[in-house]
Amino acid sequence: MRVEDFVEGARIGVEAVDVAATRAVAQLLADSAERDARVFIIGNGGSAAMASHFHNDLIKGAAAEGKKPIRAVCLMDNVPLLTAWSNDDAWEVALVRELEALATPGDILVVISTSGKSPNLVNAARWAAEHDLTVVSMTCRGQNPVSESSDHWLPVETDSVPLAEALFDLLCHAIAWEAKAIREGEPSGA
Repeated sequence: MRVEDFVEGARIGVEAVDVAATRAVAQLLADSAERDARVFIIGNGGSAAMASHFHNDLIKGAAAEGKKPIRAVCLMDNVPLLTAWSNDDAWEVALVRELEALATPGDILVVISTSGKSPNLVNAARWAAEHDLTVVSMTCRGQNPVSESSDHWLPVETDSVPLAEALFDLLCHAIAWEAKAIREGEPSGA
C-alpha cells in the first residue's frame, strides 16, 4: 500500500464511521462507571497494543472531575497470567479463563480485531455473551464470528490490517473523548 492509497483508504474509512453507533458505545462506557461495571479490553498483535492504549484513555482520558472512574482493564497487559493460562490450558481459552476469574454480569467486553476470527478472541466474545456481559467489537467490514457475538459492532470500512489499526485508533480516541464529554455534561453534537 502506497502513501496515497493509505490516505485515500483513511478518508473512505473516516467517512464511513457510524457516528451514532460510536456515540452509543461511548454512552455505554460512560454509564459503566456509575454502575461500577468493569470494561475488559482484548486484542491480538497491533490490536493488543490498541487495547492497552484504549485502557489508558478510558481511565485517564475519560476521567471527569467528581465522577467515578471508568474501571477499564486490558486483559492483554498481564503477560505472566496470559501465558500461564496459555501454557496450562490453551491460547484459545486463556482470555476466557481471565474473564471467568474477573468478570460479572453487567460488565463489558471490548474486542479489537482486524479479522474477528482469532479463536482466543472469538471464544472470549462468546463466553462474555453467554454470561451477560455486553460485547462491543471493532473489526474490519464483513460479518465475522466476533461481530456475531457482539451487542455493539463498529466495523471499519477496509480489509487492510494497517489501515484498520489506524481506524481503530481513531474510534478508540473518539469513544474515550465522547465518554469524557458525556461524563462532564457537555451537550451532544447530535
